[in-house]
Amino acid sequence: IRELAEQATQKFSRFGERDSWEKLFAELIMQECVEVLEHRHKTFVGTKSEYANGFRSGLAAATRTVKEHFGVEQ
Repeated sequence: IRELAEQATQKFSRFGERDSWEKLFAELIMQECVEVLEHRHKTFVGTKSEYANGFRSGLAAATRTVKEHFGVEQ
């Protein structure tokens, strides 16, 4: 989170608005979380397992839900 805060702070200085900084920080956190989960899903690619299909569907639903909760655009 510290690394994400530093990235957001660097970009915040360009925006100069608190709302923009908070939105950017939420987007950075979301991006990092989704990337971690997508990386995990890639370990299943090619296995044709039902678990892999369920994981992907769950990942898509969870991503939408959390983005809506934090007001992050898709």
